[in-house]
Amino acid sequence: MTKSEVKKAILSYEWELWLKRPLAAFMLSLFNESITRRFMKKAGVNTEYTVSVFQSGAWYESQAVRNKLVKDIKQYLNGGGSIMKVARLCEATWENGQKTIKKMAELPADGTNRKLVIFKNILAEVNAYVWLTYGFEDIYNGIDFPEACLEGRICKN
Repeated sequence: MTKSEVKKAILSYEWELWLKRPLAAFMLSLFNESITRRFMKKAGVNTEYTVSVFQSGAWYESQAVRNKLVKDIKQYLNGGGSIMKVARLCEATWENGQKTIKKMAELPADGTNRKLVIFKNILAEVNAYVWLTYGFEDIYNGIDFPEACLEGRICKN
């Protein structure tokens, strides 16, 4: 896409203030890859958070973009997936990431660039779960969780 096509696509959405965080570079470095299909698939769901906007120290989101995420999560759930499966994957990812980081910390300082890439990928993979949470919130908002768990609608495998 050309720059003008990207701008046109972004402006086609309705944007709402979402989050005030003035450190754009920090936030982008943590979240820019975690919203991609590559990392969402690692989290168990074939989806992506296609676009968000940062301007003047604030992040903006579009419900239309979020709706696409929710649609994909519902498809995952309808195909036999569950929030519990995603939660277990998140826990395993966090544990494996911690082990990897501890091992890297014990290695010699040379290879720092490689270590940074590995660390960035661990953060991107873990942060994919943060983005999935937004979609799950939309799906489960208003549900009586204890009742739904007892009925097996949420807390299944």
